[in-house]
Amino acid sequence: PSASPADAIAAVSPTSAVVPTFELEKIEVPPVWAQGITGKGAIVANVDSGVNGDDDTMEDSWRGLFAGRDASWYAPVALTVFPVDDDPEVGHGTPVMGIITGGEESFGVAFDATWIAGDLFEENEGYVSTAIKIFEWLTDPDGDPGTVTDVPDVVNNWWGIDTDRDDQGRLQCDPIFNQAIDAMEA
Repeated sequence: PSASPADAIAAVSPTSAVVPTFELEKIEVPPVWAQGITGKGAIVANVDSGVNGDDDTMEDSWRGLFAGRDASWYAPVALTVFPVDDDPEVGHGTPVMGIITGGEESFGVAFDATWIAGDLFEENEGYVSTAIKIFEWLTDPDGDPGTVTDVPDVVNNWWGIDTDRDDQGRLQCDPIFNQAIDAMEA
């Protein structure tokens, strides 16, 4: 029998009284947590509008608090040194990172993971060249090819280029990113 959501959370976080949201139950996350798979030890990366590093639901899981900030946040256009979301009121990157990692008050799918992020957009504009710079950074965030402990295990990109649609109208990954994605996977 599958564990209840409360049992699943108790198995991985016995002091928490937080119950998973309907959405996490719908995608069957609690049974995965019950198996001990919570993101512990993983680094997740998000390439989006940035992330509000002061967001109290996930500020403690930002890797920059205990590892190098340069290896945990990259904003090649805005040149900020601390995670920010380009538009904190309606930004996209912060809620996406919340879905991925969440925090003490709001569990994300991989709530035990640490996160790093790249800020792709500036004034709601994102450019291929900026995306490529961030992808290159993600292949070696600390700039030391002799280390791999800084490289993310998962990279999320929740954006697209409207001109890249298949016959059914679904967004497709633009082939211009293929080499960069291959490099990140390697």
